[in-house]
This record gives sequence, structure tokens and C-alpha cells, in this order.
Amino acid sequence: MRSDHHHLDPLMEERLLRLHRGLEQIEGISFSDDPATDAFCRERLQAFQDLPLLRRTLREAFGKHTWRPLGMLLLVISESDPLGTLSGFLGAFLTGNRMRLKARRSLTLLQHLKDALSLPDEACTILDWESAGQDDRALLRGVDGVVLAGGEDLIRHYRRVTPASVRLIEFGPKLSALVLDPAGEEAFPLDTLVAETTLFLQEVCSSPRFILLPDPTKGQRLLEALRPRLSLAPTLPLEQRLAQFAKARELALRQSVAVHDPHSGWGITLTPCLAPDLWLPKGFQIITGPLRLSLDRAAALWPGRLQTVGYWGREPTPDLSPFTRICPLGVMHCRPLSASHDGFFPLPALVSFVSRETVS
Repeated sequence: MRSDHHHLDPLMEERLLRLHRGLEQIEGISFSDDPATDAFCRERLQAFQDLPLLRRTLREAFGKHTWRPLGMLLLVISESDPLGTLSGFLGAFLTGNRMRLKARRSLTLLQHLKDALSLPDEACTILDWESAGQDDRALLRGVDGVVLAGGEDLIRHYRRVTPASVRLIEFGPKLSALVLDPAGEEAFPLDTLVAETTLFLQEVCSSPRFILLPDPTKGQRLLEALRPRLSLAPTLPLEQRLAQFAKARELALRQSVAVHDPHSGWGITLTPCLAPDLWLPKGFQIITGPLRLSLDRAAALWPGRLQTVGYWGREPTPDLSPFTRICPLGVMHCRPLSASHDGFFPLPALVSFVSRETVS
């Protein structure tokens, strides 16, 4: 297939129009049991229905190059991120690939997408099964590429069992952070900060896992401002609430600064340096040490795993290059469709580019 700077190739244009019609049919589908996350996903769905934006994104991805689909893609995407599942499906469809998808919680969403786009089984197969005891050879039979989004164990497993001829497209575990530097006694944007942290129950890569705030006095002020918000946060599942309670008890015994709400399960910690062993599994981890020192320690602790850094107040002056995305607070979960993801562009990874050379 070949496109130019002004027009998509006819097949991709036809798929784009089918997609636009199909997405209109899934607007009533639930993305999450958490009302705030579900509302956010519905709002983001509108971006996938913006035809001019999608055309521009596809033109930028493929330009005048000659390319072809990889063929059959296996998609194994963490179901904590329904938007990631949606993006993987739509990327495979728009590039003309056939799909094999593993799903459980996303079954309803994926089945509605398949039906809305009138995809036959040979073009889209949705598998409902647990990973334990899976037949890797059967799962990978006839596959030309594997799109993975999940934890280290998932990535490590598919690296081991996937044939060398199959392309692996990996979105491994990442961490994101917030840098806050308010001027004077400026009030913190608590509503936005809480929403950024608790969306998706803090289980996606773009969720801020820690907050860097150089001034210790302002760090204490932020903790006190956040404290009454904990009971209003979405309730964590029982298993996570128990883990939060156990860690909060441990931190109390270690005389660390930690606040925990037993109803919602969310908590806050405050430390003078970046110390993950003093964090609660879920919540607001405030670090008040020198910004440069905290950034260097984060890069050393998690090499290659720092993804999004959101900032508020004065734009950070230290080099934030260990992160692959820098954005204002409020849009940490709103990565533009045309932006890179974890340092590379996903759509071109789903195709093979063809180099045509002529005799000079």
C-alpha cells in the first residue's frame, strides 16, 4: 500500500470510514465499574471519531512510503487499561492486519467492536481464557506479530516462547510522576491532582505513582489538603484495601509519615527522599527532597521505565529526559493520537515497509 501527504490509500480510507461508523455503535458500552474512569473513557472515545485527526495521524505515520500489513497480530493487552485495548484493536484494524485477541474483562467491548465493523472470524478472533496452562504453540500458530502491554512476567514469557521470525511490539511496565512547584501560597489544584491519580485506580502506566515537591513545608501542606479527599476517592477492591491497611500498619511501626483511609483504601505518604519501600501500594507518595536528586534516583531505580511526567506551577528547569513524555497536569492520561508511546511510534510497528530500488 502507498499513500501520499494529502490522501490515504483507498483501502485505509475505506477502513477509516467503517471505523467511524462502527464506533458510533459502541457509545453505550461500559469501560469500567468506576464511574469516573468510565466517563473519562467515553470522553476519550470522541478522539477516535475525529476523522480529520485520524487522517492526519495516519498520513504522518506512513507518508509516501510503500508498506504492507504484518499479517496476523496477537494482541495481549492489560485489561486494567480499556483505552489501551481499544487502541490496539483500532491500530490493527486500520493497518489491515488480522487479529487474535486474548481477553476476559474486555470481552463485551471487543465483541461489540467486532460486530460493529462486521469482521468475520478469520479477520478477528477473540479468545476468552486464562493464561495459566495456555498452549503457547497453538496461540502463536500463524502469528506474524505480537502486541504486548503488561508487566515484566508477561513480557519475559512471550520473549521466551515467541519464534524469532515473529515481531514483538512491547509496551512494558512504566512509571509516571508529578512535579509540583507552586509559587508562594498558591492553592494546589486538588480536584485535578486527585483525578489524575485515581483514574483507572492508578493501574495504568500514565498514572502518577509519586509526586516531587522540592519545598518540605509545601509538602506537608499538600498532605493536609489531600487528607480529607481520601474518603471521597473511588473505593479500591477488597484485596487492595487489605494490602493498603497492612502496609500502613508497617509504616506506622517504622514511624513513617503515612495517612490511610480505611473506607476507600487510598493513602498518602511523605518522605524527604525518594524511598519506594516507604510507599503505600496505592495513593499519593509525596517526596520533598531536591528535585534533581529525586530525578536522578528515579532514573537509577527504574532505568528505561519512566514514562509520563506531569507538571504544575513553574515549569521544571531540571532535565526531565528520563521520561518519554512531558505534559501539564490534567492531561497525563490524554496522550495525543499522533504522539509517540514509550519513545516510539506504535502504528508503523504494525506494518512492514517495502524499499523499492531501481537500476540507475
